Amino acid sequence: MARWAEGLAGTRPVRVETSGIRTQMVALAAAALEPGALDEVVSHQAMTSLRHLLDERVQFRVAPELFCLDLYKEFDVDRLTALAEPTAVHHEGGRP
Repeated sequence: MARWAEGLAGTRPVRVETSGIRTQMVALAAAALEPGALDEVVSHQAMTSLRHLLDERVQFRVAPELFCLDLYKEFDVDRLTALAEPTAVHHEGGRP
């Protein structure tokens, strides 16, 4: 998506904005898989940790892709953010 947007506009930077915990994690995973492809990820109504799923008793059907075995243990929000460097990652309206 980042390469398409960059090619379409012919310019950088590529900024992705998300709303909610599901798209937040998709954007973070994408940025972590290819660091530098995105210049900035801004997540609105974001969570600071996957622990939010347990603390708030989020039901499986609300965000099934976030209930992957060992995702919380190995790739919490802070780790994906670190892997995404040099992409700037901002979490707004954070949920614990």
